[in-house]
Amino acid sequence: MLMAALSGFAVRYLSQQVSDDVREKKDLQAALFQRYQETAAEIGRRPELAAAFAVVSRPMQWLRSYLLVPMYGVPAASADPYVRAVDLAESIADLDYAIRTHEVLKTWFTRWLRVHIALSLIMCLLLALHIWGAIHFGIRWFRG
Repeated sequence: MLMAALSGFAVRYLSQQVSDDVREKKDLQAALFQRYQETAAEIGRRPELAAAFAVVSRPMQWLRSYLLVPMYGVPAASADPYVRAVDLAESIADLDYAIRTHEVLKTWFTRWLRVHIALSLIMCLLLALHIWGAIHFGIRWFRG
């Protein structure tokens, strides 16, 4: 019975923490998406350079600085929106994966909470039966 009580408190606490974490991640994802839209608008003002960044990833960061400046005459400072767009897209994707993982955890916690409540009700019924049995047989013992 103590295990059921402790697991109920633990799952309820963890479920609340996961819910708070999901809410924070969704807020952060919305903010990052807003920044991404602003960056995309900034990139849209210079479409001639967009072809240079068709395939950009973290392992190729050193390649960006060496190819972009000599090939297109773009200083590194103006290349930042493209790098920022890729970084923001990666961050949004990572947050989306984390949110989906947290949602799975929340689903499992919700299921466990339902099982926990059902088991607790059964234990309460058994406890009531135990008390009734103790009173019934205890009174018979006193009559004796």
